[in-house]
Amino acid sequence: MSILITTINLAAITAILYWTWRKDNSSIKKFYWPAAVLKLAAGMAVGFVHYRYYAQSDTILFYESALQLREMALRDIPTYLKMLVAAPDGYFLGEHRTLLFVKLVSVTTLFTGGNYYLSSLFFSLLSFLAAWHLAAWITRFSSALAIPAVVAFLFFPSCVFWSSGILKESLAMAGLFYLASFAIKVGLRHQLTLLNVLLLVPALWIVWSLKYYYAAVFIPVVTALLLTQYMAEKFKQTSFISEVFIFLVVLALFLSLGGLLHPNLKIGRISTIVYETHQLVQAQSNPDNLIHYNNLKPTWGGLLQHIPQAFVSGFFAPVIPRFSNFLQVLSVFENLMLLVLALFAIPAMSRLPVASYRLWVVAILVYMALLAVFIALSTPNVGTLVRYRVGYLPFFVLLVSQQPFLQRSLERFLVPK
Repeated sequence: MSILITTINLAAITAILYWTWRKDNSSIKKFYWPAAVLKLAAGMAVGFVHYRYYAQSDTILFYESALQLREMALRDIPTYLKMLVAAPDGYFLGEHRTLLFVKLVSVTTLFTGGNYYLSSLFFSLLSFLAAWHLAAWITRFSSALAIPAVVAFLFFPSCVFWSSGILKESLAMAGLFYLASFAIKVGLRHQLTLLNVLLLVPALWIVWSLKYYYAAVFIPVVTALLLTQYMAEKFKQTSFISEVFIFLVVLALFLSLGGLLHPNLKIGRISTIVYETHQLVQAQSNPDNLIHYNNLKPTWGGLLQHIPQAFVSGFFAPVIPRFSNFLQVLSVFENLMLLVLALFAIPAMSRLPVASYRLWVVAILVYMALLAVFIALSTPNVGTLVRYRVGYLPFFVLLVSQQPFLQRSLERFLVPK
């Protein structure tokens, strides 16, 4: 029976991948199958690594809870279905997010026979399809971004690994990638289909439900970007400084309204929430794995003085070699490489005011900076930070990979002769 279930599931995944590949007409199509295999393998690796080294990790606890719901479904399907759509009382926000994810995982267990790795493949598949869709649209946006997009969203190790398998980030990043591709379509004045618009709803819902802080920054930034682009075109505004000023004003307005959507986004609450989360993570972590913010306080003044350290940590921690396991070695190597690429990218910023997509770069920079600072401050555990930063890391890799020497090297390595 298990062989039959495995065969059916693998056949379904292969059919979905093949159908998507046949329909694709992007210039990066040659990378489709290698990227798909890597993504599915990454999801399997997430399970293997956590079962082997981290027995009490999120992915295992999520799945064990999902199996309990599966048992409920096998005993009493009406009760299970009612539970899926119910919103139980007495759960704080973090538990609501976890419970929602466990419910979604439990659905996959019904047709995978309770097999962790088969369920993992479906989460990786969804994340891959969204990442591929975004990479293809970035290539349409600018052909010069083809190789950087392929590297950032399809092949960069930690970006692929931490958005694969049975992790909240798999679904959250799938939603975020779709939102980003939708924004590009709007920015390019591409004719939207009904399906494009309909998919926007679950994408928004899943990002907001699982990682509301990703959405709390991404949505205002993208909305401000598109409105500024529209105003610049309508009023024939060509000054880069004016565009940036309008963008920042509109963005500040949208960010100030965040408290209407979520209590943690009220301006007066943010500093307290960041501090309380920081203290909780710090208390549960090994001191050797912490980023230490001396004299951190639950006030805006207390946070602002640590922004430089949080900014650097959000992008490059850890850079001090830690060789206790392969993931730490990989993370240190990646961070050192990103640091070098970022330093090489600094001179290119002088050409930004005359770039055709300059406002988009500004929007990406603002999105990354805001998210990096607040995640680094609230999550001082280096291991957790490496995972959580997947919400902005692919966009960072996209920007710093735009180096002529690097692109030539990557083209020789990636593009078959």
